[in-house]
Amino acid sequence: MGQLKVDLSPIDQGHLPVLPPDETNTDCFILTDVNLCGKGGDLRAAEQPGLTSIHTLLVREHNRVANELSTLNAARTDEQLYQETRKIVNAMYQHIIYNEFLPIILGKDLMQDYDLNVGLTSPYLGYDSTIDATIGNVFATAAFRFGHSFVPASLKRVNSAFVEYDPIFTREAFFNATYVFDFVNGGLDAILLGMIDEQLLKIDRHFSKDILHFLFASTDASNVNDIDAFIGLVTEEPIVGAAVGPTAGCIIAHQFHALKYGDRFWYEDTMGAQAFSSAQLEEIRKSTYARLLCDNIATMGTVQPYAFLMEPTTVGPTDYNSFVEFSRNEIYPHSDGSLPGFNNLRVACSNSNAIPNLDFSRMGYITLN
Repeated sequence: MGQLKVDLSPIDQGHLPVLPPDETNTDCFILTDVNLCGKGGDLRAAEQPGLTSIHTLLVREHNRVANELSTLNAARTDEQLYQETRKIVNAMYQHIIYNEFLPIILGKDLMQDYDLNVGLTSPYLGYDSTIDATIGNVFATAAFRFGHSFVPASLKRVNSAFVEYDPIFTREAFFNATYVFDFVNGGLDAILLGMIDEQLLKIDRHFSKDILHFLFASTDASNVNDIDAFIGLVTEEPIVGAAVGPTAGCIIAHQFHALKYGDRFWYEDTMGAQAFSSAQLEEIRKSTYARLLCDNIATMGTVQPYAFLMEPTTVGPTDYNSFVEFSRNEIYPHSDGSLPGFNNLRVACSNSNAIPNLDFSRMGYITLN
């Protein structure tokens, strides 16, 4: 009820589903009956195994939440459950992006200057109908492609104990679905776990050859005369405590400010029929990427509570039991990029104090207007 279409795992029933096969994606490197690219809302869901894994993770979460709501709301129709689930998962995703991803990309000052912090320490200023929330050209084509400088020559794969499998060579992975079904090396789950166990490269003018020569390998791609903004943005020195430089940071922060305050359906907006109740918002604010991984990887054992950051090599003092508690009480990261008072040592997924679960019984009826 209310679920997205998936395929059962080709491994066994103990593993979670995968994206349905896309028989029409002619960009796929291999088109066979068993190794078709996964079908998402965009062809680029199959561009490389990391993206496929993230799309699959979110589809799994939608279906997991739909099951929770179906249990609590037996009288709801299939369409009502789908729309309620969609609203909740969208809110969870918004919270994770602004609460976990953006702070380490933009740093403390830009997060504050553009009112991007979320949660109780940073009250939402309200929807502004004069703000144009459409995606700006320089954001889409240059600034938000900073991540291409992150991409290594190979993608790490690990098991639930974070023991490494064979890596994936990036140049061989574009629109190649075989790695999702490479169960000898852990399949899709090993790719997701590898991403939280691999140190990112620095954003700078140095790119792996796999990106330079293989990402846009077709002869009709953008030519060298059209890349000046991008080159300028990635060659800036990063802001202290951030991943990007001042110009890229300004463009990205401006765009995410517009997405937050120009969206009538922003999850923190308490005005209008679409608003979440205070109890529902309290549950949404428990959302973390760590919990998303724990709930949707069958073999998951432990994870660092702030999954966008590596587990530390040294243990500092901690004042908080969980990242959720830390993020509710602190404006972070500090100007130097640190998170004082919080250590990020891996904990068991079953430890709900360190990685809280959402209580869907508090969600009640979700207004869809």
